Amino acid sequence: MLINKLQLINFKRFTDLTIDLDPKKTGKFPKLVLLIGANGSGKSSIFDAFQYLKADSENGPINSPSEYNYLVKEKNKLGEMEVIPNNNDNSGDYDFYGMTAFRYIPTVTKSQIGGTQSNPYKMFIEEEKDKFDQNIDILYSKLFDVINNTANNIQDDFGTNFVNKMKSGFKNIFGESETSLNFVKNISPIIGKSPVKFIFKKGVCGEIDYSCLSAGEKMIFIILFDLFLNVTNLVDTVIYLDELDSHLNTSLQKNLLKEITENWIPDSCQLWTASHSLGFIQYATESENGEIIDLDNLNFDKPQTIYPTDKNDPDLKFLDVAVGQTILNTLLREVSRKNEILAFSEGNNFNYLNKAKEFFAPNLNVKFLDGGGSGNLQAIFEQVKSSKDKFLFIFDCDAEKQANQCKKVEKTVSIAILIQSNNKNTKRPRGIENLFPENLFDFSKDYFESATDLNGDKTLKLSKKKFEEFIFDRNNPEDFVNFKPLLDEIEELLTK
Repeated sequence: MLINKLQLINFKRFTDLTIDLDPKKTGKFPKLVLLIGANGSGKSSIFDAFQYLKADSENGPINSPSEYNYLVKEKNKLGEMEVIPNNNDNSGDYDFYGMTAFRYIPTVTKSQIGGTQSNPYKMFIEEEKDKFDQNIDILYSKLFDVINNTANNIQDDFGTNFVNKMKSGFKNIFGESETSLNFVKNISPIIGKSPVKFIFKKGVCGEIDYSCLSAGEKMIFIILFDLFLNVTNLVDTVIYLDELDSHLNTSLQKNLLKEITENWIPDSCQLWTASHSLGFIQYATESENGEIIDLDNLNFDKPQTIYPTDKNDPDLKFLDVAVGQTILNTLLREVSRKNEILAFSEGNNFNYLNKAKEFFAPNLNVKFLDGGGSGNLQAIFEQVKSSKDKFLFIFDCDAEKQANQCKKVEKTVSIAILIQSNNKNTKRPRGIENLFPENLFDFSKDYFESATDLNGDKTLKLSKKKFEEFIFDRNNPEDFVNFKPLLDEIEELLTK
């Protein structure tokens, strides 16, 4: 089953949401539907709807008051859902399989300011049978049961197919270089005496046990394992996977989604996933069988109908979701002009950097741009590291980890630079504001605002926006004197 249209009324945050995947009535429906949007935009709520529809078809309607209050927006009204599949089957007998997001519900209370927490954080997840199993032993026991319950003459074929499918998937996701991670084999346990072992290989390390893999590597293996056992033989099913890109770098994100969509999801099924990942958006943009649904900046208190994003839009503005405030089309336009080297900095730091350049290095052939947060700078770095054009990435003095990760990347003309701390400014030790003289941080000024810290105590917090206005109103080169070594470093790097 491929969903043609989905409508949710009075469900979660949606008053009346319609997602129409074939507005031009072409009869062509995507195999992949990628939901994008900022945190809290409603992506996971759509998967909650799939989860509800799955539970409803298996166990009947949910009648629990707590579940009802969780799912319904206005409590005095009924919620409604309608799924229109590509075959126009309105029986309501739809198949769904997948996992929704982990939701952390804070239940922390304090009897008094500074008191102790009366309740720990609680985590809501679906029932075990309704979510992807992330316990490797349980997954293997399912595989073991399948093999044991299969006719003897095809048991070996089933085990061989598992190994070969895993090897192929890892090759397509991690690559084929000598240092790429490869799946080698699984070692069946002696029942009751030893756990199952899955063996991998990377470079000259020899055999590596599953327990030694990174969090991202483990997640990829578990997802492929679950898909092999539970999805590859499904028909006419909507498969939904939320938070699929956790722990993965950008290049692996793209490879993972491509591999799953093209080689693990049956053609009669449809994959829905949600992500902030630039790698996921890249693949969905390039794929003929993928569509992107953008839920960002919409007022869901009003009826909304959303259509697939125009992937031929030359501005590609929806990519802002993956890289914060950065507009990648600006990057592409500027690079095409070949008249300046682009330098991405965190947040609004580019305003300060361009002002310092105006004072001390007006002939420096660099344009500073907003690159979002340090994580976003890393994402952009991943996209341009193989480019022949040179880019600069300016990390704040408190983003040493992210800067160093970019610096470790070999064979790239892009350069990551870490702003050095101004140790003479003890009032503002973090962020680019640290470069300004300490005497400018006068707590009596209106750019310091009242705030409450985590202990409930009153404190003062710097308003970055008001401080920036204060600095630009002064327009004093002496305020920017600590920016000069950074500009000198950039000029030296560009002349090498």
